[in-house]
Amino acid sequence: MMDESPWIDEFEAAWQQRRWADVDRILRDPELPIDDAAELAMIDLEYRWQYPLPKEASRQAAVQNSPQVEDYCRLRPALAEDPQRLLELISEEYRVRLKWDHPPTPEDLSARFEAFPRQAIEKMICRVEQEVPHLWLAVVRGDTELVRLRFHRPLEIGRQSIGQPPPFGEVLADGNRKLVIAVIDNLQVSRRQLRISRCSVGARLENLSSQVAVQTGFRTRLMPGETVELAVPLTLTIGDLRFCLSC
Repeated sequence: MMDESPWIDEFEAAWQQRRWADVDRILRDPELPIDDAAELAMIDLEYRWQYPLPKEASRQAAVQNSPQVEDYCRLRPALAEDPQRLLELISEEYRVRLKWDHPPTPEDLSARFEAFPRQAIEKMICRVEQEVPHLWLAVVRGDTELVRLRFHRPLEIGRQSIGQPPPFGEVLADGNRKLVIAVIDNLQVSRRQLRISRCSVGARLENLSSQVAVQTGFRTRLMPGETVELAVPLTLTIGDLRFCLSC
């Protein structure tokens, strides 16, 4: 079975122990069977998007941070020769980037992989988006739920900036999805207050503010500049708003 391959066992161990030279050596090994090469590419995509290498290590690596399928095909051109295998790799890149960053658009994938019809790309995206777990965020004031949204990639919340919609509109700001939670003159909330993203234990919370703390429990606060990983469900408080996170 694939998961019993010694190549995969060695590769997983190298990644977990941060032995970057061994990670590179295995990826470059000409003796690596093609099926194992495809499996390792998918494993490497997950690790490298979730746990980027230090900058110096990434510059010297066989595959740099923020990898794409083409990076692995350059190492092993045979990966691109089987359409089914190639589509599985594309699916994995989309799944990983959906979880840990921003996924490529259908237009981007169609331009990068012209051999696949647009319909096949869109069908793949639909399937992957149904498979990837989401987080639900409900914003509550008093006993009233003001908004509920589902997301599977990092979400920022903060005060309205010039040109942005009023609460509780969404906007793309500096490449990040942002939920506006306060009007522009409400100084109890920072313009960039909090970033919420998925992590292995549940949710990663990054307080982006330089001044405003976030209540994360009855007696606990996430201070400006701090990051914490917490299990869900959980409830946060900013000003008079409660933020209820669940899967």
